[in-house]
Amino acid sequence: DWLEDQGLSSSDLLKYASIPVVSTIFTYCHIWAALYMTFYPLEFRGCLQIKGTNMGCGWQGIVPSKGEKMARKAVHLITTKLLTVQEVFARIDPGMVAEELDPVLHNILNDIIDKVAEEEEPELWRTLPALVKNELILKAREQSPPVIKAMMDDVKTNIENVFDLTDMVVKSFLRDPGLLNHMFIKCGYMELKFIRDCGACMGAIAGTFQVVLWIHWSEGWML
Repeated sequence: DWLEDQGLSSSDLLKYASIPVVSTIFTYCHIWAALYMTFYPLEFRGCLQIKGTNMGCGWQGIVPSKGEKMARKAVHLITTKLLTVQEVFARIDPGMVAEELDPVLHNILNDIIDKVAEEEEPELWRTLPALVKNELILKAREQSPPVIKAMMDDVKTNIENVFDLTDMVVKSFLRDPGLLNHMFIKCGYMELKFIRDCGACMGAIAGTFQVVLWIHWSEGWML
């Protein structure tokens, strides 16, 4: 009855109430779609792709399409703002590396020594008794921990000359675009969620404003 006194029917009230609801759902969904299309699909899907872009009669996620550029930028920011390659390798324990490599060396040391000896002193190596060869291999295994430690110390000192972090990361991200997506989504999840939810709130506010405007000025083009 109060609605009728105000010149509103139940159907009118339902129509007005639906405006902010639809506005909220629409804004939420299209912002979610925009965020999704930032990261997916990983490969271009469609046809007639424009060379050098992620567009055409189809789409590829912005992040995967710019994987190399973003990977290089990420490495640059991490190694200049957060840590250096030297700091990362300084945390590696040479003793632990030697311990982890020991089973591997045990399996391949025979082949390595045999191959090197055949290349350097083939005649002498062929004439040596098996007992002597086994003794040499055993001695090499005993000396491997200090050799590995010295090698790791040398790598730490000259890490930039022997290890290209940027190249390794870029190749890993290009090989697995999903990994780059995972990094961005995991690190920026709260910010992405805020963009989505804030957009929905703005849609609700805009819808409410539209209801008020519609009540006072009912023009078809406003919807």
